[in-house]
Amino acid sequence: NLLLLACGAALTWSSPELPKLLDPATTPFRRTISPQESSWISSIITLGASIGPFLFGFVADKIGRKSTLLYLGLPFLICQPLLAFSTDTGAFLAARFVIGLAVGGTFIVMPMYIGEISDKDNRGAMAASMSCFVCFGIFFSCSVGPYVSVTTFNLVLAVFPALFLVMFFVSAPESPHFHVRVQESTTLAPEICTTVIVGVQFLSSFLTPLIIDRFGRKLILLFSAFFMVASEVPLGVYFHLKNNHVDVDGISFLPIVTLTTFIVAFNVGFGPIPWAMLCELFPSEVKSTASALVSSFIWIMAFCLTKYFECLVTAFGMDVLFLFFACCCMLGAMLDMLIFK
Repeated sequence: NLLLLACGAALTWSSPELPKLLDPATTPFRRTISPQESSWISSIITLGASIGPFLFGFVADKIGRKSTLLYLGLPFLICQPLLAFSTDTGAFLAARFVIGLAVGGTFIVMPMYIGEISDKDNRGAMAASMSCFVCFGIFFSCSVGPYVSVTTFNLVLAVFPALFLVMFFVSAPESPHFHVRVQESTTLAPEICTTVIVGVQFLSSFLTPLIIDRFGRKLILLFSAFFMVASEVPLGVYFHLKNNHVDVDGISFLPIVTLTTFIVAFNVGFGPIPWAMLCELFPSEVKSTASALVSSFIWIMAFCLTKYFECLVTAFGMDVLFLFFACCCMLGAMLDMLIFK
């Protein structure tokens, strides 16, 4: 509510301050400002307040209610001293506009925060207390502002956001609703993940026909193997951390990123090129038989992996399995270098 007090004081700031700005004896400006300039200084805070809800409402969903409210305290803390010492109308306009952004943001994020952290038995009282502190800010501005200088009044107003930032940072919790929302949004639905991966597989399949004759089989296969290893090692480490109860919520995007990388790398190199090489590696007299044996071996391995994957995960763990796959890719890269000497 200290932040709401600062909002109330900012909204009625022009009532005690404008007469001083227009008076040559008390104005901080080097010249007498025009009525047009004074009207802008008075009203521009509401223009900023009309933009603030969109800006900080979006931010609140991204970084959390508490963090957003802390950021909302900063414009007051920075701009009130600026108003205290500035002698330029442009600086006054900029400061008042930025404060307006914070006012608009506060009036959208604060009710959201209070509604999400309060119990149903006291939610109404806590929400209603917002109006009390806004009115207190208005009262403070109108009762103190006329009797002190522009510099003193604005420095005093900077005390409230300073107290808010310290106390709110130390004692306030993050909204549990935001935690739930984040948890639900770091977890992608399986069908979405599948769609993303097969979509990437489809698009990447067009790369190999465009580059195979330009860069050659060896280079493309080495590139493919390198990125398959580079995607499976982090995935193995991710599952190792998760299996050892390390919090991996901050990198929950890693599985889909690494699997997508793997699909692209595989689809460019080790997916299509070995099949195309079957007609190039073997002499014509054994080509049919040799190609059939290679093809059969590939599908038998595919069957074994598909059939016993869950058993292997249970026996060794997902982390060991993906690190083993990474070793297989490294072996493939070494064979590639031996074949294409």
